[in-house]
Amino acid sequence: MELKDTTIIVPIFNRQKYINNVIEYYKGFNLLFVDSSNTPFDYPEEVNFIECSGMLLYEALNKALKQIDTKYVCWNNDDDIATKDFLVKGEEFLLNNPDYSNVLTYSITGEINQPGTYPLKKGRTLRDAIQLAGGLSELGSNKAITIEKEIQFVNDLGEISLKSELVGNVGLDFEIGNKDKINILPITNVINVSGNVYNPGLVALTGSKSLSIQKAIELAGGYKPYSLRNKIYVVRANGEIEKVKLFRVSAKRVFPGDSVFVPLNPNPQDFDISLFVAELSTTLANIFALIILAENNTN
Repeated sequence: MELKDTTIIVPIFNRQKYINNVIEYYKGFNLLFVDSSNTPFDYPEEVNFIECSGMLLYEALNKALKQIDTKYVCWNNDDDIATKDFLVKGEEFLLNNPDYSNVLTYSITGEINQPGTYPLKKGRTLRDAIQLAGGLSELGSNKAITIEKEIQFVNDLGEISLKSELVGNVGLDFEIGNKDKINILPITNVINVSGNVYNPGLVALTGSKSLSIQKAIELAGGYKPYSLRNKIYVVRANGEIEKVKLFRVSAKRVFPGDSVFVPLNPNPQDFDISLFVAELSTTLANIFALIILAENNTN
């Protein structure tokens, strides 16, 4: 009786009295002890072990997984023995059914200290997932997190397929689902302005943590003719989409990683009331400023 392509991981923490029993029972099996104990243990030469003193359990397990080259892994507690027959039959089933999957997981990548794939538990939130993966790196940002979710859809022929979609407006209390892909984006110092502006592209934030939408558009060269100023929208770094009201363009702020889009009027011959009002407001403001300047010079 043997396991062909499975490693049995056995975490140990200050309970080394169980080690010899585990070694004896699984003799001939591929064992890997992950030992986080405060005191060292004299392992036999034929036994594989990793010294993980001072590490938390998830840190020790992640370290172990990086050193395993077998197709399957079984996690066994030091005092909780899975029978050899059970393990052999389980591996045989998986080898004969390569497409079988009975484990709910999610992945987390990007600016995170312990990226990888993790088992999913009911009620786990984005906040939990970040903490379990060791927290954000120095370059990570809570405001720049995207989640890609796999969903089913039916095409015109009635065929069911799977596709991935980004989830907008993701907060730390968002509950993670099966096969979700979490990506922690790096902190950035630019804003993307695209659409009907003269110089679409990235706008740098210098000496400021945010810009007004109006200022961002000005830095991108300003509006080109026939811009739909009442249809501007912002895509936040976390995927949330916000429409911008015409008279909020000067007040609403954008932050690092955000994107601003200025649409083009597809029917430029149509009278654009929003453009008329905006230009009239600008003209009146300029006239008012000139009147005040003239009065000051008279006095």
